[in-house]
Amino acid sequence: MTERSDSQLNLAAILRDLQEETLLSPERGKTLKGIVMLVGESNTGKTTSGRIAAEKLGVKIFGAGTLFRAITGIDTGAFMERDPRLDARVDGMVAKIVKNSANFPPTIIDSHLGGHIVQAQKEKLTKEARKKKKKPPVLPVKTILLTASEEERWRRAWNEQIIKEPGVTLEEVAARETDRAHQDMPFWRINHPSLKNPYNPAIFDIVINTEGKTIEEVADEIISALDSQDFLVPVPKIPTSDSKSEPNTTPPLPDSGIVFARRQARGEQGAA
Repeated sequence: MTERSDSQLNLAAILRDLQEETLLSPERGKTLKGIVMLVGESNTGKTTSGRIAAEKLGVKIFGAGTLFRAITGIDTGAFMERDPRLDARVDGMVAKIVKNSANFPPTIIDSHLGGHIVQAQKEKLTKEARKKKKKPPVLPVKTILLTASEEERWRRAWNEQIIKEPGVTLEEVAARETDRAHQDMPFWRINHPSLKNPYNPAIFDIVINTEGKTIEEVADEIISALDSQDFLVPVPKIPTSDSKSEPNTTPPLPDSGIVFARRQARGEQGAA
């Protein structure tokens, strides 16, 4: 296992390496205001639908599991015993993104513990603000939970596994999925003692049932739900080099139009 030392852990650099390239011209002419934390149990479709939604919105996406593998060299596709401090480091980095979300590029993050981490950060910041007799900051973060019944999730897992393992039964796949869930929860609670149910609908801004829907339909529902909660903003046209309008003063970054759109939506100085 090749583990990166703390001196090598530059959050921005790591995320630049991990974020998948997506379209920078959103299909709908809109993009995110901030961070979307996409959560769901295995086989709810969060990874694939999240990628499609990111492409349609012209933003980046990465998974907490991908971040973990980049730092530790451990593949979390299957449960394995490991030092829980490794998980704590990754969870801490995700929490840091949430805390500093106002200064972080619009991104979709795929994370099993995303809802719990966002809730914990909001509670922490609210407590700190009260001590200082100030208003707690409003984080530009939305949490989305994708759901499906156990039977449906097992069936989806079986449909994928039978291609790799001909002859495997639905019952065998269901048993494996159940065992994995029973292994994950106690391990997660080592670093998060207050964790009860990371998939509790009550802690999420948006809940989407994925049963009976295609991945494309789920992605479209994610986008529509975000739009209905005013979490999408138009992407403004940035003047070209031969335009006669005022010179473009936005940072010369590949996704500067998206950054500019978010600043404009917030009415920040220099946005107009």
